Amino acid sequence: MRRDGEREEKKPIIIGETAEALPSDPLDEAMQLKEQGRTDLAAAHLLQAWIGGWREPYAADCLLDLLQEAGQWDAAVSVAETAVAERPDSAHFRHRLGEVLRLAGRVEVAVETLREAAYLAPDSAAILLSYGRALLDLENYPDAVAALQRCLRCDPDCAEAHALAGEAWVALGMADRAGRSFQTALMLDPEDRAGTALRLARLNALPPPDRAPPAYVRYLFDQYAPTFDQQLLETLDYRGPELLATAARALSLPEGGLSILDLGCGTGLCGAAFRSKAAWLEGVDLSPGMIAEAGRRGIYDRLHTTDIVAFLGETTRRYDLIVAGDVLNYFGDLAPVLAVVRSVLVPEGGFLFSLEKGDDAAFRLAPSRRFVHAVAYVHDEIEAAGFSVSSFDEDAVIRMEARRPVPAIIAALKRTPDPDR
Repeated sequence: MRRDGEREEKKPIIIGETAEALPSDPLDEAMQLKEQGRTDLAAAHLLQAWIGGWREPYAADCLLDLLQEAGQWDAAVSVAETAVAERPDSAHFRHRLGEVLRLAGRVEVAVETLREAAYLAPDSAAILLSYGRALLDLENYPDAVAALQRCLRCDPDCAEAHALAGEAWVALGMADRAGRSFQTALMLDPEDRAGTALRLARLNALPPPDRAPPAYVRYLFDQYAPTFDQQLLETLDYRGPELLATAARALSLPEGGLSILDLGCGTGLCGAAFRSKAAWLEGVDLSPGMIAEAGRRGIYDRLHTTDIVAFLGETTRRYDLIVAGDVLNYFGDLAPVLAVVRSVLVPEGGFLFSLEKGDDAAFRLAPSRRFVHAVAYVHDEIEAAGFSVSSFDEDAVIRMEARRPVPAIIAALKRTPDPDR
């Protein structure tokens, strides 16, 4: 029996695998399946119809949306290539092909495809934005600036184009121009989906915030969701769940029957590592895209799409164990998080977390736009919040980034008794 929120396991789409005959309107059936959380099967239905010659208005767009959501990149590229071949003068389908190629990691081909799309539609701000973003991914900063400036001539109020131009200016060593681009982006998007406040703090144009803007975190991980596991595990050699599971032994908690909360659960990598210990496993994440991927695993008893601090302040449940893998990097000041975590733990409950390690006093904002924390600061905050340390590894390596190890702290804490008890 499936739990609420459970979705089918992601796997390559195999034509002919579905048992049901295609209906007269494949799109209606696909949308019904998608509403049931069966995105892979919805994509399979539409893909089978597409191969059979189905070409209703918006057919390719609907199919590409489903394939991207399902993370089926090879199929998405094939469909987009067919759409371009059938309509070679369509800037729209070249744009879609370029975006799919970029998301699939084929950036050089994506840049060429998007250049062709921009030639066909030289006044399309959306295409020029995609072209500039792909050039930025390729680290071709001068051409990225040129494409983004063309985009802004078409749409001066495009906050994302201003933010991306700022990134290119930073890479080119033009801090003043970068600052102006970031300031404009923040003015146009006060919610700050692009995280420009963090970029301005790196340029010393704003004081560093205590945490990353929630809108930025949500947008960032929604973009990564379809390829998150592949990038983290295969490209970055991510070891967070393994390290946290090892640290959990120091807590001496029962091996099963626990009420566990996975903070910033993402796609469920940590949840999978702790499911065997849980009678109840709950996940919380800001990103709807990440929650959708976590739901596919079928391991959570309940999932919530919300800010973790807000959730901890509102929940009435008490947990035996709370896990926060690669989450607290988006917080500078740890005191508010530690306090609210402690408030929802049972007496002697455990808290496992990872942090990226810094060598400065307290915490600072790194070039990655994540926070790094000094060991002494972390120890001080742990003690002040009312935790005892069961395990503290300050020499861990949690993943690789730019081919370099990322130094980390892996901590296992227990809630200490209240002072008046």
